[in-house]
Amino acid sequence: EPVSFDTVPQADVGRAPIDPPSAAVSGDGRYVAFTSSVQLVPSDTNHQGDVYVLDRTDGRVTLESPSFQGRVSQADCEHPSISADGRWVAYSVMDKVLLRDRLRGETKVLSHGRDPHISADGSFVAFTSMAPHLGKEDVYLLDMRTGVILRISVDNNGARPSSGWSGMSSISGDGHVIAFVSSAPFVQRADRPVPWVYVRDTQANTTRPVAPGVRPAISAGGRYVAFASATANLVSNDRN
Repeated sequence: EPVSFDTVPQADVGRAPIDPPSAAVSGDGRYVAFTSSVQLVPSDTNHQGDVYVLDRTDGRVTLESPSFQGRVSQADCEHPSISADGRWVAYSVMDKVLLRDRLRGETKVLSHGRDPHISADGSFVAFTSMAPHLGKEDVYLLDMRTGVILRISVDNNGARPSSGWSGMSSISGDGHVIAFVSSAPFVQRADRPVPWVYVRDTQANTTRPVAPGVRPAISAGGRYVAFASATANLVSNDRN
């Protein structure tokens, strides 16, 4: 049920942990999905981290990680991602990716995995998961319209490298371009293996290296990728 921030003691709001990437904003900036271990609504009784959505037009907050499959979660819900219109919220709990339809008040399990990122229209969800027979983490893309899951962390030939891990995905607005991080040898380099940011175009079937780095965030059109890097030679004026 909704509640206004005005009704929550300020001390409780101040304690709410907002640890990136634990918050996400809808396309028009109206809705903010975030995680908090504070009981912001009376129905939050599990004493765990939960997913909430703030409506900035009226300041109301709704719980979006209620019980699913008849059970109340006894683990922290993490990494919320919200669609452009604010209807769909993807998040992870206990190595499962869940999807919340805020309009219908329904929640369903999509797959094993974590750290989901949903496309603008809610048609695609990128996430990280460990394949049991490989024992390594990869990035996958679920097409909500067909139920088909594609491995994203592959090279231009569609092959997965024999070593390394992949994760930290970010998805474009239409869901066809995904940025991710990998320690796998997609590019040949003589230095020590460090995580690189890559961009996978599922329509062109190409995987393009960007630079050594982590935590990419891709623009809605898929043209721009922001990322963090400790590499000192990416630009000429990086002096620290």
